Amino acid sequence: MGKLHRTRWGMIALLILIPIAEAAADNQALLDAERLAARGRLALVSGAKGTAGAAFEKAYSIVADPAYLFAAGEAYTEATSWASAARVYTILADRPLPEAELQFAQEQLATAEAKLEGIRSRLAVHVNPAGAQVEVDGTNLPFANPATSWLEAGSHVVRVSLPGFQTVEQVIEVQADSPSVVRIDLEKIAGGIGTLQVSSSQEKANVFIDGVFVGQTPIAPVQRPQGVYEVRVEKEGYSTWIRSVPVQRNLPTEVMAKIEKGSAVPIAVASVPVSSTP
Repeated sequence: MGKLHRTRWGMIALLILIPIAEAAADNQALLDAERLAARGRLALVSGAKGTAGAAFEKAYSIVADPAYLFAAGEAYTEATSWASAARVYTILADRPLPEAELQFAQEQLATAEAKLEGIRSRLAVHVNPAGAQVEVDGTNLPFANPATSWLEAGSHVVRVSLPGFQTVEQVIEVQADSPSVVRIDLEKIAGGIGTLQVSSSQEKANVFIDGVFVGQTPIAPVQRPQGVYEVRVEKEGYSTWIRSVPVQRNLPTEVMAKIEKGSAVPIAVASVPVSSTP
């Protein structure tokens, strides 16, 4: 009985010591990482930016704190060590970071990759009003204001479109090693615009207007110049709803798509009057 009692106390002591040992190991890892980070900061002061980046990156290998990698990426960027910068920002871009930090990492990764590919100039297109689709040489840029892209030196075609406004297309000259900034003010189409709102009998159905995905039902009113638009509503496992919908200037148009479970083929193509629910 005494032996069993001693064994139990030994197991309890072991269970207590394991977390203590793990905590001590964690503290030691943090100290080691901070020593490396201190070396990195000293290297930055002395101008050895590549050495600083390597120290910060090694600190991250000990303690996976994104702050170490951001410091490494900044040091590598200042040292124009683009391959190292791209490696660091690739890791950061795959981490579950806050939105602002993730966006910064993605932008820095794009910069480093562009430098590696020999692309020398960044284009920024500012559009008024915001929300326009910007194309460069036929390729859509992500929705942002300004819309940005890395381009080779030379001539490029910029096209800007927004429903209800005149489409603008112009040729720009991009210079190597010099950022290009374009500012475009869109003009409204004469005659005014209307709005189109789409809902459906089954929520979260995909809505396409003239073949362009605009969201899932119910969608908020979207502005469109006067005219007739093909509206398509789709949801997996349900019939596809297609109608030609007229939009009148300065008037709202609302449609309700009734989709039925089962068939995935279009049920009809017809004209839909304003505020109709066929």
